[in-house]
Amino acid sequence: MQDIRKDFGSIKILHGINFAVAAGEIHALVGHNGAGKSTLLSIADKVTVLREGRVVQTGPASQIKLDELAHLLVGGAEMALGDRQHRAQRDDKIILQVENLCLAGRPPANLSLHAREIIGIAGLVGAGRTSLARAIVGDMQAEGRVTIYGREIRRRNPARCAEHGILLVPEDRKAGGLALLSSIQANIELSALKPLLSRLGWVRQSRRVQLVEAMIKSFRIYPPNRKKAVGHLSGGNAQKVLLARAIAAKPRVLILDQPTAGVDIGAKAEIHKLIGLAADGGVATLVSRSALDRTSLLAAISRRSASAAEVAAV
Repeated sequence: MQDIRKDFGSIKILHGINFAVAAGEIHALVGHNGAGKSTLLSIADKVTVLREGRVVQTGPASQIKLDELAHLLVGGAEMALGDRQHRAQRDDKIILQVENLCLAGRPPANLSLHAREIIGIAGLVGAGRTSLARAIVGDMQAEGRVTIYGREIRRRNPARCAEHGILLVPEDRKAGGLALLSSIQANIELSALKPLLSRLGWVRQSRRVQLVEAMIKSFRIYPPNRKKAVGHLSGGNAQKVLLARAIAAKPRVLILDQPTAGVDIGAKAEIHKLIGLAADGGVATLVSRSALDRTSLLAAISRRSASAAEVAAV
């Protein structure tokens, strides 16, 4: 097959793809939107890796490892949080303090978060990871104190916590996170309108477009069309829209519940990097992950060696 091209309007999807399949050969086409890449590598004879509509490598499947595959999909040397050599030091001052937070039938939880720090919470389904994350922002009823810069947030709810700079990015991005029928721009603006308001209360249209375009570029959201409906994006790109929306709101504390659930290996590496960049920018980050994904969780927080980031098994 030679010079395969595909456009959707002005957006180029395939940029002249070339590959060949021999008789009796299993040839795997691997890209960001696919699934089951490890299975494909185990059964395929040859693999062609696509990135942004172009072939980046074709070779024997036996010679391509999963970490190399992730590197090929993402492009660039820095994939995971732990890969970075220069780490920002955490601040000594505590931003978020959770004291004796009690959910029904569970022991009290205590934790503190500093600026530029990433803390991981691991646990199996039903262990209380999601409940703890929701309880911190007041989305579930719980006894205990939550303070930001030493000031207690009373009568907590998600809106009030957001006003104090505490944002929760939920696990279920479709049910609780994104407006699927709305555009990328509308979703990113949802949490970012307040920082963009002028003194008179008007939203500056030029600033809105600039912000959204910058987020699409920084987060490598594909296709890079701010008017594209989020429901038509791949799982990885939809998750990046959710993260972009949270970062656009300029949070002090970011709580991420299963931030890479349901995304492919390339998108997972990119999301890890984005979490690290947010932390480097001063955001205190709490990451909740499945115990089955503990290795990935440890890779995500190991870059915080300077801040003694910890994993709390819930």
